Amino acid sequence: LTISVMADIITRGSGAPEFLVLGLRLRPLSVGHLWLLNDIGSPLLSGKQQSFRDVLVAVFICSQDASESQKNLGSWWMPLLVKLWMFKCRKLDIVAEANTFSEYLGYWLEGPETKDVEGHEASSYGSPYVHRLIASCASGLNMTPADALVMPVRTINFLLAALGEMRGTVKLWSQADQEFWEYAEEMDRKMTQQSKN
Repeated sequence: LTISVMADIITRGSGAPEFLVLGLRLRPLSVGHLWLLNDIGSPLLSGKQQSFRDVLVAVFICSQDASESQKNLGSWWMPLLVKLWMFKCRKLDIVAEANTFSEYLGYWLEGPETKDVEGHEASSYGSPYVHRLIASCASGLNMTPADALVMPVRTINFLLAALGEMRGTVKLWSQADQEFWEYAEEMDRKMTQQSKN
C-alpha cells in the first residue's frame, strides 16, 4: 500500500467536498500542490491582488497530481493552453471562481482546533509553511519527503495534531470545550443585557 493510495483512501472516506473551478475538478490539496503554488509565488496563497491568469494557473496545478503539474508547467504548449483556456472561460465570473478556489484552499489547509498546553507556547517561524509540513512529516510521521508531497495537507494537519495530542504538546478542542464555550458566551450575553437594564 503506497502513501498516495493511502492518501486517496483517507480522502475518499473523509466526506471531503468536491471543488469545481473554471470547469475543472480540483484534486485534494497536497503538499506538492502547496509547494508548487508557493514556488511560483501564487497570490492566491497570500490573498494579494489576483489576475485571471493567476487563478487559471493555480487551478491547472491543483486539478492534477502535483508531479504532473510540475511537468506540465514547463511544457512548450503551456502558454498556448493558458491563452485558449482564458478565451474559453472569458464569460465566467472570475471573482466567483477565485472565491471558490479560496474556499478550496481554506478547506484543505484546515486543521483541528487546539488549546494552549502549559509549557508549550505557540511559536512564530521564519521558514515557509510548506517546508515545516515536510519536516514535520519526516520527523513526526516517519514519511519521506516524496511521500509527504502526495499527502493532502488537511490529512497531515489532523495526523500531526493527533500526534501532538499523544505527546502532550497539543490539546485538541473537544465537544465539551465547545459546549462550555457556548455556555460562557451565553452567560456573558445575559450579564451584558442585565447590566444595560
